[in-house]
Parts: sequence; C-alpha cells; structure tokens
Amino acid sequence: MISIFKRAIVIVIFLNFISLSVTSATDREETINEYLLNEIDKGDIKDLSVVIVKDGKIFYRNTFNKSSEIITNNTLFEIGSNSKAFTALGVLKLYKEGKIDLNDDIKKYLPWLNVTFNGKTEKITIHDLLHHRSGIPYSSISEIPKNNKNFGLKATAWQLKDLKLNQIPGKKYEYVTFNYDLLGLIIEEVSGEKFSDFMYKEILQPLGLENTTVGYEYFGHDKAIGYKNGFFTTFRYDAPKYYGNVPAGYFNSNIIDISRWINIQLGNIKIKGFEDLIILSQENSSSINSKLNYAAGWFQLDDKKNTELFHGGNNPNYSSFILIDKKNNIGIGVLNNLNTSYSTSIAYGLKDIISPGVTESIPKDFNQRIDKILTFSILVLLIFNVFLFLKINKLIKEDRGQNIRIKIVNLKTIFIAALITIFFFLLYKLPTLLLGMSWDFLIVWLPFSLIPAVILISLLVLSTAIYFSIRLSLRNRREIT
Repeated sequence: MISIFKRAIVIVIFLNFISLSVTSATDREETINEYLLNEIDKGDIKDLSVVIVKDGKIFYRNTFNKSSEIITNNTLFEIGSNSKAFTALGVLKLYKEGKIDLNDDIKKYLPWLNVTFNGKTEKITIHDLLHHRSGIPYSSISEIPKNNKNFGLKATAWQLKDLKLNQIPGKKYEYVTFNYDLLGLIIEEVSGEKFSDFMYKEILQPLGLENTTVGYEYFGHDKAIGYKNGFFTTFRYDAPKYYGNVPAGYFNSNIIDISRWINIQLGNIKIKGFEDLIILSQENSSSINSKLNYAAGWFQLDDKKNTELFHGGNNPNYSSFILIDKKNNIGIGVLNNLNTSYSTSIAYGLKDIISPGVTESIPKDFNQRIDKILTFSILVLLIFNVFLFLKINKLIKEDRGQNIRIKIVNLKTIFIAALITIFFFLLYKLPTLLLGMSWDFLIVWLPFSLIPAVILISLLVLSTAIYFSIRLSLRNRREIT
C-alpha cells in the first residue's frame, strides 16, 4: 500500500513538473510573440522570419506575414552582407588546401588591377580584403553596375582597375563591400569555376545548407518580395540586380538554413573538414577598436566577459542580422524584406528576453527617420510652391502679362538665372561632394520620398527666381513709364 502511495506521489510531482514546463514555455513564447509583433508595427515591417537557437536546439522559430504574399519558414530572403561569411569560408578553404596564401598580393590573381595611394603603387593582400583593410574607399559601392548580366565579377572589378586608394593597405579598418567581390573573383580565378558553382559544391552542399542560394538563382524556392520606405509607410520595391556584388551581399536563405548555419557557428553541428575552417573564420581577426574586431565575414566582440560574433546585412529592400553568443551557446537569426535597422534591434531585444543583460542601444532606423523628414518636407514644400504659383499668377494678372517677355531680360534677371544654374549644378554634385556617392545610388537605397522632395526643392528655387524676375521686370518697366 505504501509503495503504491509513493508511486502516486512521484507521478503527481512529475505531472506538475511537466505542467509547469509547458506553462513556462507557453508564457515564454507569448512574451516573444508580443515583443516581435510590437517591433513589426513600429518598423512597419511586412514579413519577418526569426529563430533563436539555445544549446543546440531550436528555442524559438517563427515567421510573421503581414504582406499579401504567403510567407513561411521555407521562404527565401536576401541576407545582404551576411553573405560575406560564406565567401570568406570559401577563401579560407582554398587557403587550407594550399592554393592561396592570405599574404599574397592580389595582383598575383588579378594582374590587371592597379591601385595607388598618393601616386604610389600599393600592394593589397587577401588578408587585407578579408578584414576590410584594403584602402579601397567605401564610396566604391556606388561604382557597382546594375541590371546588367554581362557585368559579372570580373567586369565589375574592372571598374577599379586604376583605383586611387584613400589610405595605405593594411593600416586602417574601413568597411568596404567591394573587398568581398574581389575575394569572389579570386575564388573564380583560383578554382577555375563560376563563383556560384564553387560555393554550392565546396561550401553550401557539404554544410547541408540545401535552401541557401547564390545570386539570382532560386531553384524553385519561393522568395519574399522586397519593400522600401516611403511617405510614412512601405511599398513593394523591385530593386536593381547587382550581378557583380553577389559574393558581398546577394546570397539568399530561409530561417531553416539560418538555424543550421547558427548551430554550425556555435559548434553544435560539426562537419568533417569544416571544424577548423569555422574556428579560423571566427578567430582570424583584425582590430577595429579596443572592443571590436573584424574576423572573416564576422564582427567579433570580446570584452573578456563574453564573446560574440555578429553581422548585419542590408540590401535596398531586405535586411538580416545574425548574432552568435558562444559563451552562452545562444544564436539568433532575423530575416526581413525591408532595409531597416529593426533587424538588428530585434535580435538584441530577443537576446535580452532569453538572457537578460546589458545591451547597447540600437539607433532608430535611418530610412524611417529620413522618410519622415522628407515626407514632412514635401508637405511644406508643396504649400510654398502653391503659394508662389498664386503670387506669380497674381503678378501676371495685375499687369495683364504685357511686355513681360521683353522686359524680363536684364542684368538682374541674368544674375538670378546664373544663380539658378549654380544651384542646380551644386544639387547634381551634392551626393558626390558630401558622400562620394551618385544620385543613382541614393535613389536605389533611400526612401521613395527622396525624388519628390528633390523635385519640389528644385521647383521652389525655380518659382522663387521666376517670381522675383517678374517683380524686377515690372518694377523696371514702371520706372521707365
């Protein structure tokens, strides 16, 4: 009897434990879902895939779908600069096989590439490219041709063949996407294969990443449609294709493969022939500052209390973020079809939920802020333009438009016309002067509200000039009469 009683107590305790565990898991999932839904609303995000890996298991994985398309855990997203970790692994594989040396001058593989600093020819090594110490300026990203299949890696890299560096290679960190495009081209030159073929055969397939694709090949997988900010909301955006920028930013993956990739990085999944390569990619780093390094396709944070790897990825209409906490065996992946910093803040917010600690604040989303400024500006500019149009119309009606064409040409109006010409010239050159970029680049990357704002500013300047020219002309004529 006593034995049966003891067994009953054990069963009751076990059932209570199971019940508490299920309740705890449910509460945890509700907390995470509530947090994510709130961030989706704040960021005006259409579709989001998220995974949390803890101790080698899927702690949480979900996909949120607000767009009109069906989005699931199997849906592909562009992962942007998280592509770099895969390209780096390809380079390190060639290195381990003795086919390249990380200290090789890249001219050994790309003999036509001539780079100079202050008129002196310089040497860029593979190591410099891996760790963003090549001296190639960040603004080189605007030189990447778009929508042209003929501009593959070599044709794109040819844009740099006589490049002037902005610093001596190897001396200072500067994040430059073109570095990894050159690494992709070196992979092609050394392997004798197309970059995508090499990556499938040598990296993605051996790692079991069956859903991850290279460039604009999807192999029957559904891909999320991209979006872009504009006028206080987001709209579908079919961004240009950059065939020569694939190694640096145009891999595609889904949250299922990202889950596996995170476990590989954490060492929870070990694949023969890759254990040393993964460690090398994480530890072969170069210092950015006292707390931050850049490894091979990963930022590395080491404050002697915790070790983290992370990287963001932003394309004109997609973003991603992967966070690897090796000490606590936690990994977080975020995929999103909007270019936004919310992918980063979501990852760190999730980390705080499952492993509370001090997390640096993430700045508010740049594109969202810029869009608000531009949209408010558009409203104000519209009012001013309408006001000036009415004033001009009133001036013309008051004088019944007589002889305005004849009298409008005088020294003062010629001076105003010269000022307008200077304004439009400076406006055209403004992105180059301030950022080293082109208008074409800004139009692709910034919100839809950019072009209307620029047009209305131009119209305001032109309308102001016309208004004062007419006033001067009328005043001169009245003085004559």
